[in-house]
Amino acid sequence: MNKQQKLARDLQKRTLEKQQEEKLMEDVRLLLTNLFQREEITIKLILGCLYDVATTNLVNQKLHYGIRNNLLKNTTKISKPILKIIAWQWFIANCPQLVTNWLRSKVEFARTDITNAELLLDNLAISVPELPEYQPSDHKIKRLSFQVKLLIGLLLGTITMFSGGLVWLSYSLDKAHSANVEQLENQLRTLQSQLNQSVK
Repeated sequence: MNKQQKLARDLQKRTLEKQQEEKLMEDVRLLLTNLFQREEITIKLILGCLYDVATTNLVNQKLHYGIRNNLLKNTTKISKPILKIIAWQWFIANCPQLVTNWLRSKVEFARTDITNAELLLDNLAISVPELPEYQPSDHKIKRLSFQVKLLIGLLLGTITMFSGGLVWLSYSLDKAHSANVEQLENQLRTLQSQLNQSVK
């Protein structure tokens, strides 16, 4: 067997190993998705705990302590069920792949040896399609942290608008009620004065 045939076999073997690796990592992603779906209640409880901690810390950071701080903390509890649904949908869509990528980064080892097949590829300038590179786990964590902060910011904005709408609605209803009471009092005075005049 000549050198070129051996290199071609090595290259074919590495290609098959890469395909097998991709298939196994896809299996890991599917297994993680299955695990997360079976543990939906547990994950939603975890997301709820993270939401409580995040909103408390964010409100304390932005408003410090006081009446507005306590009011906003109580208001954030109203939207918790809605955010848990949104967070669950995001989690089930993204986390299996993120965890799979992280796990893969833990089992990929830096190679120090260069095989004959790789030397041949370099010499012949043959390009083999590369697998997409995965981002380092620190970048993923920062991205995930940014997304969580963005969700919390959107949530706080929604809560603020919602509570502002409730305050405005309460004020409008109170004002309308006061106007109705005042109108009824005026009508009552008019009727009393008419009644007094008719008695005289």
